[in-house]
Amino acid sequence: MKDIKRIKQQESQLNPAEVADLGWIIEELTNIKESAVVSEDGLLKLENIITNFINIKRTYAQRVIKLLKQGHMLD
Repeated sequence: MKDIKRIKQQESQLNPAEVADLGWIIEELTNIKESAVVSEDGLLKLENIITNFINIKRTYAQRVIKLLKQGHMLD
């Protein structure tokens, strides 16, 4: 059986894929900011950023709910 601390630590940490996605979002937003050009390509990038961010937020919310259901105290 898994240790409660270990379960909480695994559930309360971002996984490497999520960290990479967040890094990509930051990089793309920085590129858009620095170029300061309005274009179709920029719009497509923003749409991709929004989609990725919504997916990360959904997963994050599900983890918070799961931890709360298990009775963990969250900081």
